Amino acid sequence: MSFTTFDPHLSAQLHSQILKQAWVGAGRDVASIPSKTWWEKFSPIPFDLASRLNPNLIRFLRSAKATIFDPDSDFHLFYYIVALHGKHEIFAPESALGSWGDRYVWLYPSTRTKSDEEVGIV
Repeated sequence: MSFTTFDPHLSAQLHSQILKQAWVGAGRDVASIPSKTWWEKFSPIPFDLASRLNPNLIRFLRSAKATIFDPDSDFHLFYYIVALHGKHEIFAPESALGSWGDRYVWLYPSTRTKSDEEVGIV
């Protein structure tokens, strides 16, 4: 039986490639694409947050290039996705996810283009 696991480096490469396509597609110069990773952009990461994250998710966040989440921005990572969520929103205690503890993280918030009930990628 084969067992597949989350590959943080491959996922970060895919995320960064999508970011690059979105950046260029939005008419921005590829030379100005964000160079900092999520981890760099949101550092310092509090110990209480880092200790709650899966080690593979930490590897992903240390590798994935990040734009700052801004719901009013004209830039979106994808048609229905804005950007990687910030360190304060990743566990979304005010949402339904809060009742699940550390089981889920809210990685990408939705653009809410179709409905206010859209969440994004959990």
